[in-house]
Amino acid sequence: MKNLSNELPRLRVAGTEEEMVPGPQLVESLRHSGYSYWTAIDELVDNSEDADAKNVNIDFYSKGEMVDKIHSKKDVDLIVIADDGNGMNEEELRKCHQLGSVRKYGKEDIGKFGLGGILGSIAIARKVMVVTKQHGTIIGRLTDLDNIESKGKLVSTHYEESQLPDYYLNMFKERVPDEQESGTCILLEQLDKMSTTRYGNIRTKLMAHLGQQYFSFLARQTLTIKVNGERVDDQHPIHWDDAPPDARVHEDTFDWSDPSGKTHTFTLQIVDLTSMNVATKTGQGGYFVRNGRLLCGGVTNNDSYGVSGFWNDHADSRYVRWMIQFSSDSDEVMGVGFQKKSIQWHKSLNDKIASIVKPHHTRIAAVTGKKRKNGVLKSVNDQILKDIKDKLNKTKNGVWDIHVHDLGRYGESTEN
Repeated sequence: MKNLSNELPRLRVAGTEEEMVPGPQLVESLRHSGYSYWTAIDELVDNSEDADAKNVNIDFYSKGEMVDKIHSKKDVDLIVIADDGNGMNEEELRKCHQLGSVRKYGKEDIGKFGLGGILGSIAIARKVMVVTKQHGTIIGRLTDLDNIESKGKLVSTHYEESQLPDYYLNMFKERVPDEQESGTCILLEQLDKMSTTRYGNIRTKLMAHLGQQYFSFLARQTLTIKVNGERVDDQHPIHWDDAPPDARVHEDTFDWSDPSGKTHTFTLQIVDLTSMNVATKTGQGGYFVRNGRLLCGGVTNNDSYGVSGFWNDHADSRYVRWMIQFSSDSDEVMGVGFQKKSIQWHKSLNDKIASIVKPHHTRIAAVTGKKRKNGVLKSVNDQILKDIKDKLNKTKNGVWDIHVHDLGRYGESTEN
């Protein structure tokens, strides 16, 4: 049968090109893009680090007062993130509030796509105020979802220093004093999408999460992060820095060429935590680090990440950790998404890493499995149960008694 489409004349059709401005309902839809409060805060810390900040302070307020560990049961209604970075001029601040703004990212920058800062913020808060100073000039911009809804269009409000409400200006100056030439302060209000507002829960999560996400910056002391004045300590995702030499079973930096011929550089580390008494079943597997910032971890075979040929989650594998480090130049082959919390890497790269990691995993898991079958780990599980019982009976009314099977699929041969 003839393909008539090849014989038809190609006609130039006159028309009018029009810009299609997104409607305000888009914002409400984007609020369900999958950000948690901790990944939303990650995006803001990323921006601070890219702005050459040395210090990031994250403060939580309840009814106008900063909360602390003593008041851990208070509910948070305001988050303030401040840094001593380069600040922004008017155009940069406008783009900061624009979804998908175009900006140049350096090879070592953590940012990507120009989405995360504002998208992460509106995912947990209905009102986002940013006050910034560059070369001594203070300006601000507010994105208010209630205002967008009432106006029926995407809008944000610009403020000169003289126009800023005293509340915002005072918050800013408390954190970026007059003698400091630059810095930025972000206030997140009306926190209607937080999974919890209890400060104690938030603090516990953030201290551990931020310590892992930014472990390389914190360890090198190029960045200091504080949560309500409490310094976040670096926590190496695979405990490499703490591991004795014989536990560091593999380390190599190598080049790999993608199908187009482009060369990418990766660093692979594998650790055996058998002797360290720090491993948990839920932490086993791979960790992916981009430009020094952890994207995701504890990854075993996972179709959604394109990870295959390694192993399925199992108690015998709890001591095996591996980590792959790469730069943003490799974002395409690593399949880094705009939220920077997952990967979907190239199949041939997956296979190369699996061929290196799997023999180490097989050896380590076999030793652990033998110990478990011989009952060596029974005393470990007994101690775990005792610790959990003690904690429960200190915090709950009545007497609690639990057994290994009560801990679910993560109970056997774990330490938490």
